[in-house]
Amino acid sequence: MMMPLRPLAVLALSAVLAGPALAADADLRALALDLVNDSRADHSLPALTLTEPLNEAARAHAADMAAQGYFAHRAPGGGTALDRYLEAGGTEAKMVAENIGRCAGCGPAPTAEHVRSFHSDWMDSPSHRENILHPGVRRFGYALVPDPDREGLVAVQTFAGPGLAAPEADAAPLTPEEAARMALERINEARREKGVEPLTLASDLSAAVADQVPEDLSAFTPSSLQAPQVGGWMGGGRVFLAVGRCGGCGTRVTAADVDRFVGHWLEADRYAGPLLDAQYETLGFTLKADGSGRKVAVAAVAGG
Repeated sequence: MMMPLRPLAVLALSAVLAGPALAADADLRALALDLVNDSRADHSLPALTLTEPLNEAARAHAADMAAQGYFAHRAPGGGTALDRYLEAGGTEAKMVAENIGRCAGCGPAPTAEHVRSFHSDWMDSPSHRENILHPGVRRFGYALVPDPDREGLVAVQTFAGPGLAAPEADAAPLTPEEAARMALERINEARREKGVEPLTLASDLSAAVADQVPEDLSAFTPSSLQAPQVGGWMGGGRVFLAVGRCGGCGTRVTAADVDRFVGHWLEADRYAGPLLDAQYETLGFTLKADGSGRKVAVAAVAGG
């Protein structure tokens, strides 16, 4: 299963900060959200909302870094931002991103001024700024915890959303027919390079595989697929199915999706062998997005 996850950036802060008395965690999170949304509004991006799974993922990572004395997106035990989000009740359909920061000698009481300073430094860092201003995120989480060993603080921002299938932001969505034709062209290009006759596209075979992929993609499992019994391919014929899934990869079907799924199949021997086999003559294809970040692609090749 393909599961895109955006690269995560690191920020270390060394400034000594001063501020007013300790504010409630909820107030600091609300301020962090306001700062992020003000920055997004300046770039005509939709506002984010706080969610408890992202808050919990941020709290868990900030506390773990402070307790174990490390500073990284991957925990010593191997956990990632996506792992922490899933453990807190998040869904695998989402793209997850994370910003981390720390300051020495600035603690021990987190204040509003600390929140503002961390945000300002993240916005001045291109990789952190990219996460804050990413058009594919919709949810936000935040934690700011004491780091006693350094008399400082550790801050974590977490983000989640449907993501984008680059360059989805500027791409027109494909119709099912356009996606199938594009898949056919990409596979046939590989078949020609191998000296194999091209496939032809069969609309009834595409419809048969599309009917087996539900609109709610969270309910889809590859094991539920059956070889389509259309066009006389069952019985004496042969049908091979290639399946791909991704989460956090955008809300609509684009050319980038077709290229990614077909490219993955052509690079994997278990899929490339049948897709490039001369015994198969016909292609059916479907690619669906449910708007949450999940996408499923299925190709069926058939021969008599």
